[in-house]
Amino acid sequence: MARIRDCRPAVFYCAPLPIGKGINMKITDFVSRHLVQAHLKSHTKNAVLSEIVDQISVCKKIKDNKEILERILEREKQGSTGIGNGIAIPHARIKDLNEAVLFVGLSRKGIDYASIDGKPVHLIVFFLTPLLESGLHVKILSQIGTILNDKVVVGQLMRCSNDDELFHALKKGEIEKERFLSLSREDICLELET
Repeated sequence: MARIRDCRPAVFYCAPLPIGKGINMKITDFVSRHLVQAHLKSHTKNAVLSEIVDQISVCKKIKDNKEILERILEREKQGSTGIGNGIAIPHARIKDLNEAVLFVGLSRKGIDYASIDGKPVHLIVFFLTPLLESGLHVKILSQIGTILNDKVVVGQLMRCSNDDELFHALKKGEIEKERFLSLSREDICLELET
């Protein structure tokens, strides 16, 4: 069995949170040096989502690429996860997934993603959680949203030219803070339906 560091994709594997950890979860708990990628190859939404799913599959953390891609695309039909300002947060809850999977990637050229502002996406934070772990899903989404609302942090991430720089930017101070974005009741219900 290959070691995780031998896996070429930018995938963060998130072990289930220990009981009692709850609100103290930090995204940096999920960041691993060998699992970031600063250069995505695809330039369209469907192609980049397929590229990411294929990369996650290489590390044997998902069983059915087709099912995962269908769930992600199904979520995109409810509303683009391209949140604007060059950022997308594709995500889904997946049946038979054993642990959360988090992927962070950059695209220099930009991805035609049908974002809410119509601009290309350069930063993708992609995550999957087990279907029955709704609380974990909402917490990850909330904390990612909080981090990506910080223009200084986003600027640091987007300027990264290689995997090591991206890793270090993800581990830096502001991201370490335990903060959560307030989600509306509608946002939470939408996420729990997917």
